[in-house]
Amino acid sequence: VFSAKPRKLVTTSSLRQPADVRVYSTSGVAIASFTIQPGETIETDIAVPGVYIIRAANGRYMKKLALK
Repeated sequence: VFSAKPRKLVTTSSLRQPADVRVYSTSGVAIASFTIQPGETIETDIAVPGVYIIRAANGRYMKKLALK
């Protein structure tokens, strides 16, 4: 599950195994990457407001989020 807080991207895993997560700007630049464990929640600080694309589990899960 992906959601946004002011200047933070929140990722919560509901998967049964670890998953690689990558955050990209709309221009395709990688902003952050991490591995999330089952049941874990990770908050990623995002310095610049804008639209970001999040990909998890080798692209199986994708979402576009606007951060303020």
